[in-house]
Amino acid sequence: MNPTPHPSPPTCVPRPPFRRYSDAEPLYVRSCEILLSVLGQEHPNTQTVIGTLIQFLLQVMAENRTAELSDAPITQQLLAVLLNPP
Repeated sequence: MNPTPHPSPPTCVPRPPFRRYSDAEPLYVRSCEILLSVLGQEHPNTQTVIGTLIQFLLQVMAENRTAELSDAPITQQLLAVLLNPP
């Protein structure tokens, strides 16, 4: 008696990650606004979220997609520093 062969698993084709920067940015901005107002700029949690926003902005810059970002003050201030380092 021959066993029925197992069907082979479907081939997974990796998809490029979705880069929905215009959807993600307001979430980062709102998180920063909340933490800044509740905990202040020097709090470690606030600093972590600002650092994450900076990493996000660096990724957007690396893909040359800064035109997709909003004119939120924190975004524009950080972009100005990142684009024109002292």
